Amino acid sequence: MLEKQTKLITKDYDKIKPHLIESYLNLGGYEILKKIVQEEKDPNELLEKIKQAGLRGRGGAGFPTGNKIEFAKKFAKEKNQTPYLVVNADESQPGTFKDRYIIDHNPHSLIEGAMIEAYILRAKKVYIYINPNYLEQYKILENTIKTAEDRGFIGKNIFGSRTDIKIYLRLGAGGYIFGEETTLIGSLEGRRGEPRLRPPFPVSHGYLDHPTVVNNVETVVNITIILNLGPEEYRKFGTKNSPGTKLYSVSGSVQAPGVYEAPLGISIRELVHEISGGMKKGKVLDFVQVGRMGGFYKGKTLDFKISYDCTGKNDVNVGLGDVLVVDKASDFEELLISWSTFFKRESCGQCTPCREGTYHLYKIAERIQENKLTAKDYDNLKRLIEVLEKTTICPFGCFVANMWKGVIDLKGKNYFLKNKKN
Repeated sequence: MLEKQTKLITKDYDKIKPHLIESYLNLGGYEILKKIVQEEKDPNELLEKIKQAGLRGRGGAGFPTGNKIEFAKKFAKEKNQTPYLVVNADESQPGTFKDRYIIDHNPHSLIEGAMIEAYILRAKKVYIYINPNYLEQYKILENTIKTAEDRGFIGKNIFGSRTDIKIYLRLGAGGYIFGEETTLIGSLEGRRGEPRLRPPFPVSHGYLDHPTVVNNVETVVNITIILNLGPEEYRKFGTKNSPGTKLYSVSGSVQAPGVYEAPLGISIRELVHEISGGMKKGKVLDFVQVGRMGGFYKGKTLDFKISYDCTGKNDVNVGLGDVLVVDKASDFEELLISWSTFFKRESCGQCTPCREGTYHLYKIAERIQENKLTAKDYDNLKRLIEVLEKTTICPFGCFVANMWKGVIDLKGKNYFLKNKKN
């Protein structure tokens, strides 16, 4: 289990005390930031290293991080504006707790990574937007930022250099949709939780209409790792198109649920049966769900590789890295109701197809549980999936559709029509 992990992000977690900055400094913490600002390293050379390493955003979409920074720098120059860096710590998807794990164990790695990325971007201000349910983690970051400020690592003339970067901590408004970058930016500006049409993208028109880079916590901590290791060493982990490691949030019927670090490109079977310890005693695997908005895997498909590649039929999109292991004794209808309740509740309501579609899908889930489903319901289900895939402003509608398509593939048409209850 633990010994089978490949640790880059989490390698020193057993040696670090989050409330003591000295434990991070003793392991070389803030040294790369100090060197960068004191020697006034060329931000473009540092950016090139991020691009060479092939880091992809760990917030779900897997967009190349270096390209995103490069675009924002380009637009900032064209518009003659100072860009912003926003760290997304909202983490509101069920079964995902990797960013919280980072904050709990090594908050200074997040702060150092954010400061370095801001330097590369030439941003003067960084905003960390954190899930409002993470009150303990909010306090941890609040203390971490203050401690780093007191040491001169954040603020004016950091490490005695000419670099000025300030970090601000903001408590989120609450809701899944605030993890979507345009909604998050709108929330920072005091607007209601609704995504906006793109383009324009935040890299050109973001916070206060300035070019803005939005990265999640796991992405940001990888910045420091890449600059410490070098791009070539970093690329030794993972796959050609998805380099590095990933934090996987594993829950359900495994012996050791938790957060595990492993290379991108690992198979579902390895993650479940080796790293997570296999099934709980007496439990028989039914299926594995990768991403609450993703597909369902069992049998031979457990050998599919998890990454951001998704170019072949045996590739699985890693998403946020949340993995749910379900045994045969579980009540699938209860799971379906749980997922459908989440979708119905978390739709922001801006798009009529999403607002109404998630409600009707919830009612279909209810009728499945009550054994009241009809052939017409099955036809409507397929129509709702198509509408959600094609007509919503943000990807939430597609996520809902993908989950339901996965259910159809997993269970087959007969599941929706036969009498399942006595």
